[in-house]
Amino acid sequence: MTVAVGFGAVLVVGAGVGYLRLVGGSAGVFGAILLALGLLTAVALADRTAARGEVADCVVSELHEKTDVSLGEGEPPPRTVYRHVLSCPGGYPSELKDDRQLAPKGGRIRVAYDPGRRVSPEPEDAGPPWAPLLLALGLLGGSTALAAHRPTRQEGPRP
Repeated sequence: MTVAVGFGAVLVVGAGVGYLRLVGGSAGVFGAILLALGLLTAVALADRTAARGEVADCVVSELHEKTDVSLGEGEPPPRTVYRHVLSCPGGYPSELKDDRQLAPKGGRIRVAYDPGRRVSPEPEDAGPPWAPLLLALGLLGGSTALAAHRPTRQEGPRP
């Protein structure tokens, strides 16, 4: 995992630096930022669409609610995370975190998971990841548009 994250970070930074050198100017700076954000969003999209080949019917044995509050001016609204401690056949997955309560204590959740434990488990009804897909396409499209845009050459006064 550490090697994959390190290698991925090197690739994202390398792509941004290469983009900045090839395009140059302020378009290169903003395009490199859009490219890096687009690539990171694509990684999040890949995680959301990764194969989770098994489904388990689990019982919520405990439910913990944690609200994170940011301090300062212009802070984002508080964010609540629900940690569902699960009792599943075979003992895995043992917990599931989400920004909404999926079931009360004693309730049942159908959880999709990867038996190889390469990706995090998700509720079976998570649905398609349209938001990360559209965000990644928009960021990478904006980066491409900035790279393709060539400023028009302005004629100066002739001697």
